[in-house]
Amino acid sequence: YPQADVLKILDSLRKKDFASAVQTAKDYQFRALDSLAPYHMLGMIYLAAGQPDNARKEFERALLRAPGDPIANQGLAQLALSANDVASAREFYETALAAHPDDLTTLMQIAALEARENNIEGMIARLKQAIAVHPAALEPRLSLASHYLASAAPARVEAVFATLSDMQRRSPRVLDLTARAQLALGHNDRALVTLRQLVEVNPNSADARYLLAMAASESGDVQAAKKELAAGARL
Repeated sequence: YPQADVLKILDSLRKKDFASAVQTAKDYQFRALDSLAPYHMLGMIYLAAGQPDNARKEFERALLRAPGDPIANQGLAQLALSANDVASAREFYETALAAHPDDLTTLMQIAALEARENNIEGMIARLKQAIAVHPAALEPRLSLASHYLASAAPARVEAVFATLSDMQRRSPRVLDLTARAQLALGHNDRALVTLRQLVEVNPNSADARYLLAMAASESGDVQAAKKELAAGARL
């Protein structure tokens, strides 16, 4: 998308000046007749403006040009879900994936759909598919690890992050989920190491301080526990 137009549209949306946002997108449409971007822009603007019928028209126009277009199919899927039409939403997602099987956003959205429908195995399969085609992407790994932690399967969490780079493993969300899994498994010494890393990279997190205090208390280090509790209370 052209940066100047995007910035102008975002400014109009921030001001809730939807008419100006629509006009900017339409102006761009005249300058980029072969591009799908204006249809995407208009669809998203109409969604933000609470005009689903107009949004649907723009996404459908995009599909006339490119039936497998992920963004248009995602937009139509979201409109279908807002009307509780799960079957149509699934069809839009599958159409996008048939044309673009490695589209991360589509994979994540269909995983969310499976979770919404309580098809947990389907959700897991989609997240694993996303990880397979986007091994460096954090989002599907974080979602899968969060599911394992919430479903009393903490032993699976660290394996989800095993192939990440050292820098990615120091991501606050990765460290947080890893530490919680280690605590749930009773691996307190390992959790202490992970939580100290988490506090180092995210010193203003009260949750991290409280978790570190809990782990320190479990290890018998009362002074360290008090120190982290006090630090957390100040945040």
